[in-house]
Amino acid sequence: MKIDRSFIQNIAQQPVNASITSAMIKMAQYLKLEVIAEGVETEDELAHLHDEGCYMIQGFYYSKPQPIEQFEQRYIVD
Repeated sequence: MKIDRSFIQNIAQQPVNASITSAMIKMAQYLKLEVIAEGVETEDELAHLHDEGCYMIQGFYYSKPQPIEQFEQRYIVD
């Protein structure tokens, strides 16, 4: 299950979004689904997701979009 960035954005300052996100993560875990959060940009967002048990993350916190060649040079080890 993918959690849209609109729920993730400013999660530390928006308790409603934090509650909805937590409920989605718990529901997915109960249903034995993998959960991925998209649009993670800050350490607070990452920390909240980790606290709730969501460890699959997409977003600028880790890297901005880049050409495949640049990705391979940076992340692929021969």
